[in-house]
Amino acid sequence: MPMRENFTERMTNMMKSAGDATTAAIDSMSHMVTDALSEVEDNGSDYGDALVETIRGTIMASKQTGLELGAASKGLMIGVLQRTKELGKESLKTIGATSFKLVKMTAEVGGDAGSAARGAIEGAVDGVADIATNSEEAASAAYTGALEAAEEIGAQAVQQVRNGADVAKDKGIEFHQTSQINSNPC
Repeated sequence: MPMRENFTERMTNMMKSAGDATTAAIDSMSHMVTDALSEVEDNGSDYGDALVETIRGTIMASKQTGLELGAASKGLMIGVLQRTKELGKESLKTIGATSFKLVKMTAEVGGDAGSAARGAIEGAVDGVADIATNSEEAASAAYTGALEAAEEIGAQAVQQVRNGADVAKDKGIEFHQTSQINSNPC
């Protein structure tokens, strides 16, 4: 798929240029995700399909560059939320669906679901600063989406997600499991 290859290549190049500067990589990635989702929608593509390809591209670029998946996940979530705000889409639903797909796709390529979950939770908290959603609701939606995906994958993924969530809680992020999340971001 051309979108995936193009986005993955651009994301990989951006991550390489950021080097070890994790904060710079997160900031650049969030802008790149926002731009990529905008470009795809401008071409008439489906937002949900574009989001799936963006998640996949982020995971693959992270693996290729060695950027810690939690940082990549955080940048992804912030970018998704920036675009969600621009579109006026429901943020909690989008957070849960993004987290669900992020954890599920991470596990599919042998990545650490816990790092993906932690990054999604942290990104949800940082990404809702300009949206009329409080940070605890955002983190709860991300955690619930991640946990639901992990439950579909298996016990090891569930434990990884819980461990990743514990790291987020240790950083002072408050959240809880909410009602079931619909994994469709639209």
